[in-house]
Amino acid sequence: MRATVITLAVLLSLFLGVSASTPDGGLQSPFSLGTGARELALGGAALPTVDAAMAPYWNASRLASAEHYTLGAFHCRLFDSDVAYQYLGVVVPTLDFGGFGFGIFRLGIGGIEERDADNILLGEINDNRLGFYLAYGRQLSGNDVGLTLSMESHSLGDYSATSTPGLTLSLGRRMHPNFANFSEVRLVVVGRNLMAPSTELADASIAQPAAAELGLTATMLPNRLWDQAVNLSMSLTKVESVNAELAMGLEYNIQDLLFVRGGVRDSRLSFGIGISYSPVDFDYALVDRDLGNLHMFSITTAFGRSVSERRALRAEKREIQFAQMMEERMQQQNRNTVAELRSRGEQLLAGEELTEAAQCFDRALFLARASGEDTADIASLAESARYRLDMLLRETNYGKHLDSARAAFGTGQYLEARYFATRALQFAEDSSEASKLIKRIDYAVEQVEGREEMIRAQLWSVDSLVSYGEIDRALQLLESLNQIAPGDKSVRQATRKVLFEHECRKATASYERADFATALIHLDSALTLLPGHQWCTEMRQRIQTETTEIHVEREKILGPAPSKMTDAVLEEVGRRYETGQKLFSNGDLVAAVGEWEAVLALAPKYMSVREYLVRAYKFIGVEHYGQNMLAEAVAYWKKAIRLDSDNTEILDYIQRAENEIRKLKELTYETGQ
Repeated sequence: MRATVITLAVLLSLFLGVSASTPDGGLQSPFSLGTGARELALGGAALPTVDAAMAPYWNASRLASAEHYTLGAFHCRLFDSDVAYQYLGVVVPTLDFGGFGFGIFRLGIGGIEERDADNILLGEINDNRLGFYLAYGRQLSGNDVGLTLSMESHSLGDYSATSTPGLTLSLGRRMHPNFANFSEVRLVVVGRNLMAPSTELADASIAQPAAAELGLTATMLPNRLWDQAVNLSMSLTKVESVNAELAMGLEYNIQDLLFVRGGVRDSRLSFGIGISYSPVDFDYALVDRDLGNLHMFSITTAFGRSVSERRALRAEKREIQFAQMMEERMQQQNRNTVAELRSRGEQLLAGEELTEAAQCFDRALFLARASGEDTADIASLAESARYRLDMLLRETNYGKHLDSARAAFGTGQYLEARYFATRALQFAEDSSEASKLIKRIDYAVEQVEGREEMIRAQLWSVDSLVSYGEIDRALQLLESLNQIAPGDKSVRQATRKVLFEHECRKATASYERADFATALIHLDSALTLLPGHQWCTEMRQRIQTETTEIHVEREKILGPAPSKMTDAVLEEVGRRYETGQKLFSNGDLVAAVGEWEAVLALAPKYMSVREYLVRAYKFIGVEHYGQNMLAEAVAYWKKAIRLDSDNTEILDYIQRAENEIRKLKELTYETGQ
């Protein structure tokens, strides 16, 4: 009799399970009804958007997008009986390894009378079924992938049985179509019991059937100005040896606070409502089943910071740490460059190579001041080198100009002789020899007949020199003429014309190398000499126009990132950004710059890439500057200015390097090298 009672209890349990599921001959799990008042109110159709706590059963790929630690509970009494159908789910999302979930079902009844063959009451026993679901989901190549391992156990009195593990796989995809009023579409495919769990009952092994499910959910915005949304869900389920089944669900979301739901599955309707009051959600469902209506309740809560917030905080922390490390590396590199320049300068100074030594000390002093280092020792060395160099140059220039003055005086070129003698006196103010030569020249000029004709002839020479582009020589002649005839109106006019031509040519040279600020300074000087000059006015307008065009073009190139980028582009941007950080950490600054430049081209406002590039360009330029590669240094610094036009430090670097380049060109021209 006891065996009979147990058998009847088992049949009752199986009947309850089958009644709560599809008519499949009793092979499916008694938990195939599913879980979650929201999900069942939608007819079980909302596979792609199930609540995270319910995902271990429905769709493990949903865990890939889980944001919070989540705890959810579900409860239902089957058909006004004492049979409890319950579920508890826990979700633990991680920052880098997807989300983990665990769910446990219970279907049970207690207080079953146990009687012997004589119908004598022996006591009470319990009938319990438990279902365990261990799930994992993460994103791979833009897809959400999920895996679930399941196992069931059944206990009745002193008897129990446990199934073998089952395996379910799911694959989801989130899309953002360009259709009006559609904000998101989600698609998921679930393959259940791909490794079918089986349970040994008496002498038979019962295996659960395989099943496939396809789910689609579209989120629509009735009006983009409203804080409301509509989720339309559809699913198609095919269980082994059973006809395919279609389900549909509709959910109306009002300000993420109130949810109204309805669904249909196998011609049976379901309804439900939900209330969300952060961080707790309460859901109710009324579901029509074979033996009547079922009332279902769910409550879920999410706690802790979201994955997005935690990732943002981690990224911010990493950015701060990387920025600090980058700044420390750059400062160390700057200190190394300063030390190298100082050492090289000391060696050159010891070898009496004063010009090169002074350059090294000046560069070291400039870089040390820019980075806030102690400059006392370097400043002392630089001053010593400059003093010795100045003394050498003054001595050399004095002798050179005095020799030129003597040569010109000997050939009767008195104006040139006076110019060179005056220049010699500037380098040796107490030179009696230069002073005596000037007196001799002035006396010789006074003795020349036709002094006015000589001045006119010299003015013709000035015009000739200007026409051939010899502006500096023309200015030298005019300087001598102004000394001999300081009040001569023609000399003053010629001087103004030559100075005007000098400023115009300087403006043209600055314009050609795109140094518009310097070009405008020279144009202003030229307009002071000849106000309203047409060429100067037109040149000013041209520079202003080109400056505006460059600004507009810069905004086009470095404007805001596109509002939407494909997942593939976002993935490439993130990969290149992190690769650049790794390359920099490994000391390969140039390669890091290449990766960050690619990021800037794809996403101009991505995190700190502009700041990184500005710093990298600055210090690559410093490295070139320390190696006397001035043009290369300027090229990198100008790249930095395109990204940070107000960076006065880098502007100072550019100005100093360009001044050095200009001086070197003048020195090369003067020495004929």
